[in-house]
Amino acid sequence: MRITQLPAENAHELWSLLRVVHDLHVLHQPERNIADPDKNDCIAWLREMLSDPTYVALVARDENAHPIGYVLCRKRRGPEAPVSPPKNHGMIEHISVLPDYHRQGIGRALIDALKEHLTDEGYTHMSVTYALFNEASAALMRSVGLMPKIIYAEGEI
Repeated sequence: MRITQLPAENAHELWSLLRVVHDLHVLHQPERNIADPDKNDCIAWLREMLSDPTYVALVARDENAHPIGYVLCRKRRGPEAPVSPPKNHGMIEHISVLPDYHRQGIGRALIDALKEHLTDEGYTHMSVTYALFNEASAALMRSVGLMPKIIYAEGEI
């Protein structure tokens, strides 16, 4: 397995991986997710994010250079509010691994590579959100030292 940074022009390579994580969310939270999003719209969205220097995607590839997992991170510098101490952190927005490659350490390897990337750029913290149903993500995040700190709630008004 090899992990590399994905340039914006290769955003299309993330489509099958985005579908894996998105379909899981549709299954568990259909009210929050579009069941069959447009492929071209999703690729354009990913390309737009990856064109922004505050985003980075790292991709794990198999021995044939096919993408088997990715992590997408938004990098933020400075204070979030005048009442918070400044911190430079990366926010994991997506992480996905193809089902045939689950439980092989790829998610952890992606996060470890992201930690190294962020550290090299002077970042000091990392954060993530994940859905309550996703115990696999919760376990992975705990295993890499990302512990729950807040509870996010939502509802209709």
